[in-house]
Amino acid sequence: MEKVINNFQLSPHFSLNEFASSDTNEVKIDSRLVEICQELRDKIGRLTVTSGYRTILHNERVGGASNSYHLRGLAVDIQPRRLDMLPELFQLATKCFDINGLGLY
Repeated sequence: MEKVINNFQLSPHFSLNEFASSDTNEVKIDSRLVEICQELRDKIGRLTVTSGYRTILHNERVGGASNSYHLRGLAVDIQPRRLDMLPELFQLATKCFDINGLGLY
């Protein structure tokens, strides 16, 4: 049953398991964040979620801030299919959406 839940489609190109914490598969994600990811994907092409929701332990393990938005399902790290597309992704994200924070890693 867990596998079915984890493969639940949140949008045409993103499923629940992509946003799950890697240590427990627990997931909390704000639907607005999924919508933004989908809109960016529609404009730029395939995006890979490298980090979505994080449990406290997972967040500590990756060196995340103690008040990280990842802990509340309000942040996502995404990567375009080619790294040379990062500037375009950054420009689209900042121009098209009301985003409180954005970083390039």
